[in-house]
Amino acid sequence: MAGGFLGDFVKGRLNGQRPNELEAGIKLHRAIDVFTDRHVQVKTSHRRFPAHLRRFAPIVTDIVYDHFLAKYWDQFHTAQSLPAFSQKAYQSVKAHQTHLPDQAAFVIERMESVDALAAYKNYAFVESALVRLSQRITRENSLAQSYDFFLTIEKELFVDFGLFFPELVTFSQQWIANAATQDPS
Repeated sequence: MAGGFLGDFVKGRLNGQRPNELEAGIKLHRAIDVFTDRHVQVKTSHRRFPAHLRRFAPIVTDIVYDHFLAKYWDQFHTAQSLPAFSQKAYQSVKAHQTHLPDQAAFVIERMESVDALAAYKNYAFVESALVRLSQRITRENSLAQSYDFFLTIEKELFVDFGLFFPELVTFSQQWIANAATQDPS
């Protein structure tokens, strides 16, 4: 779980500088990113945005898919409640504090302070996430305005997510099983 979080912060080759489980999580994160970027339903979601918003469609889609997962958590993850999962995730990452880049340590503290994983179910959190991201982009952009458009195509995006997510789960399970059979330890 912690390695999956680090996938957004660790770039380049993995050469054993971190514990095996962290590097395996980073590799899984990278594999999920490739799988997601190539998936037909994700591309369908991107095309639902008009031309002036399409440049940011991958960012919006990623956030909206996180929103759907949080909002409908009980449909997709029956073994554990979202609040319990969120706390487990934060603690898992923080247990590897010595291996966290400074930016990752800052982000996990901030995420935990607002319980971001659970907060994604709220529309206001989605909107504020898009606004924050738009402010981090140095040039003028329409990312913050994409929230209003998301609301107009929410049902269609949820259909896309519903088709995509089970395939992502299967892909992840197969990747983990394959990695376990290739582990020399």
